[in-house]
Amino acid sequence: MKKLILLTLFSLIGISAAWAQTGSLTVTVLSGPDSAQVPVEGAWVNAFGDGHGHERPHFEGMTDANGQITFAEIPAVEYHVSAGIWPNPPVQGEIDVIEGETASLTLSLPFFEPLPRIAVMPDHDVHFGPVGLGTTFTRMVRVSNFGTADLNVSLAVTGDAFALASEAEFTLTPDPMGNNAEVLVTFSPTETIEYEGLLTITSNDPEHGAIELRLEGLGATIVTGGLSVDVIVTDSLGVTTPVDSARVRVSFIRDHGGPRPHHFVGWTDENGNVAVDALPVGIYNVNASKRGIGFASEVIEILEGQTADLTLNLVAGEHGGHGGHGGPGEHNFQIVELAGTASVTAPDSANPDRLLYQLDVDADGIMDYRLNFGPPDYVPPSEAVRPMDGEAITLTGALMSHGEPPMVHVHTLNGLVWWDERHGRDGEHGGDGGGRADGFEVDRFLSWMELSGTVTDVDVYGSTFYGLDTNNDGVGEYVIDLGDNFSLSNPMLPNNGDRINVVGGFLAGTPEAIGAGWVIAYEINGNFFRTPGDTDGLYPLTSAVTPSPTPIVTSHLIATNFPNPFNPTTTIQFSTPVAGLVNLTVFDVLGRQVATLVNDNLSAGTYTTPFDAVSLPSGMYMYRLTLNNQSIVNRMLLLK
Repeated sequence: MKKLILLTLFSLIGISAAWAQTGSLTVTVLSGPDSAQVPVEGAWVNAFGDGHGHERPHFEGMTDANGQITFAEIPAVEYHVSAGIWPNPPVQGEIDVIEGETASLTLSLPFFEPLPRIAVMPDHDVHFGPVGLGTTFTRMVRVSNFGTADLNVSLAVTGDAFALASEAEFTLTPDPMGNNAEVLVTFSPTETIEYEGLLTITSNDPEHGAIELRLEGLGATIVTGGLSVDVIVTDSLGVTTPVDSARVRVSFIRDHGGPRPHHFVGWTDENGNVAVDALPVGIYNVNASKRGIGFASEVIEILEGQTADLTLNLVAGEHGGHGGHGGPGEHNFQIVELAGTASVTAPDSANPDRLLYQLDVDADGIMDYRLNFGPPDYVPPSEAVRPMDGEAITLTGALMSHGEPPMVHVHTLNGLVWWDERHGRDGEHGGDGGGRADGFEVDRFLSWMELSGTVTDVDVYGSTFYGLDTNNDGVGEYVIDLGDNFSLSNPMLPNNGDRINVVGGFLAGTPEAIGAGWVIAYEINGNFFRTPGDTDGLYPLTSAVTPSPTPIVTSHLIATNFPNPFNPTTTIQFSTPVAGLVNLTVFDVLGRQVATLVNDNLSAGTYTTPFDAVSLPSGMYMYRLTLNNQSIVNRMLLLK
C-alpha cells in the first residue's frame, strides 16, 4: 500500500532529519536515437530523496533550453528521479548525491514528434437557455493545449444573435497542466424565437483540425420572481446566529416552460443574507453549506412578481468526539432534489472502470454537482442503473461535501431507490473502504464524518501516518488515510502543523492498538480528493485545484494489494505499460528481503499474484515492483 510517508533505514538508526550534509544534482533530459540525441526543453523533472516523516526531500521543475535542471544545496541522500513530457510516459532513474559534490544524471526519453493536442470544454452543444429580449448573456468555452507543441487556434461564430467576444486567433504553448484560453460567445436575442448558430474552432492539431459546437438559445419574455435567503445556525440553547460567507446554491428542478434557467452560486454577507433577482418562475432546490458548521437544504417555488423569503438553518454532521477517537454520533444529512444532465468520465486511464459521475443542472457544460453512486460493484435493490454520459436524470440525495462542485450521495435516481438510508446504519453512505475493512477484519461500514484540526504524525505499528489533532493536545486522534497511488507532489497534501478541514468516511472497529480512529479522506479544505469509500487505484483529481478536461496521471507503473491490512494472505495486482523484465520483491522495514514473488519477462498488461505471510510476524512490509529501469515501492500492513 502506497502511503505518503515511507519509514526508511535512516529513521531506524536515528540519523537527524536536519539534513546537514548537502550536495547538488544536475539532471539532463535527452530524446532521439542514440546517435543523434538532442536536449529536451520543458521536460518535467521530479526528484524524491530517501527520508522519513513529512521531511522527505522532494524537488521538481522543468528543464531549460539545454535540457537541464540543477537542484542546488539539497540533502545528500539517494534520489529517485523521473522525467517526462506529458502525455508520454516518464522515464526514471536513481542516483546518490554526495556531500559537497554535484551528481549528474542523464535520462533519455523515447523519441517523439512534438505535436499540439487540443481539448475543448464543453465538447458538445452550447445552450444559452432563455434570454430576455434586449439583453445579452455570455457563455464561456475553454480551449486547452495538452500536447507538446504550440497550438494555433482560429475562431469563427455564425448565426443571428450570436457573436464572438474574445480574440479570434491565439496561440497556446504546451503545458502538462493544460495551458488554456477562455473563449467568450454572446447571445443577444431580439425576437421571441429559437436561435441556432455555430462556433467553429480551427487549429493545427493533426487529429482535430476543426471542431464545431452548435449554439442554441431562446429569445423570451422572461417571467421572473425574486429570492432572499438567510443562513443561520442555532445553538443548544436555541439562540440563532447569522452565518456569513456560507455558500448558497440555487438549482432549478422543474415546472418551467422553457429551457433550464442558469444555475446560481453565491455567498452570504455579514448578515447571513444573499439575494437573487429575476429568477425565472419554477421550483428550485436551495442549499447552503459552510465548512465546520454544516449544511441545509430546502425546495421552494418562485412565483411571478414575488420575492420568496427562505431561512436555512445549518445542521452539522458529526464532527467526531473530542478527546477521543470514537465514531460519529447522530447524523443529519440534508437532502437535495436535483435534475439535469449526467456527465460520466474516466479520470484514471489506468483504471477506466472507475468512473466519475457529475451533474450539469443548467446545460451550460459546467458541472454543478459531483455524484456518489457508491463503489463500482454496488448494485441497488431496485432496477435502477447508473446513468449514461449525456442522459437527462432526476435524483434525490444527501449533501456530503463543501467542495466545488459539492458532492451528493445519491438516494433515488429517476424515481427508483438507489440507496435506502432507512435500511442503512447511521451515516452510512455506501463506501467499501477500499480494502481497509477486510484488512482490519471489520464490517464494511463507513460513516460520514467532518473533522477540523492540526496535522500531526500518528504511529501505526512502527510507521508514520498522517494524523489529525482535533483538540489541540498534541496527540493525533485520527489517522487520515489518503489512499493508494497518489502523487507526492499533489498540492492538496498538507504539511505538519497545518490547520485543515477533512470530509471523509470513518471506518468503525479498527484495532485498539492503533490508538486512533481511521478516516478515509474524500475532501481536504474543500478540494475533492477521492471518491467516497475508495482508496485503491483512483488518483486524486487535481482538477479540483486546476480545472482540466483531461486527467493528469502521475505514474504509468502501478501496483496495489487487497486486502490491506491483511492476515495472513493478500493479493498484489500490478500493471505494466510495456513488455520487459518484471521483478516483484517483498522487504521488511529493515530492508531485508523476505520474498520474491515475480521475476520474469512479461508482456504489457495487468497481473495478480498472491502473497502468503503465514510465517512472518505482524508489522509493515514493503513490496518493490521493477520494470526495466522503472520501479515503485508500496507498503502493506500484516496484522495477526
